[in-house]
Amino acid sequence: MDCSKTVNGWFELKAFVKNGQGWESDIQQANTPYPSNNHFAQCGKVNRFSFNSNSVEINDF
Repeated sequence: MDCSKTVNGWFELKAFVKNGQGWESDIQQANTPYPSNNHFAQCGKVNRFSFNSNSVEINDF
């Protein structure tokens, strides 16, 4: 990942389950840099999400 192309270190992502549920539902994650229906992660950190959940856990390596 090229962290220089992120928004202040933040980037968006969304999960897809092949042969199953398909795209996960819209996400309403708190404390994001701008509104979006996707998860937000921080570059250079450990980002943990749950499928179809608004929660996120972001920790340093």
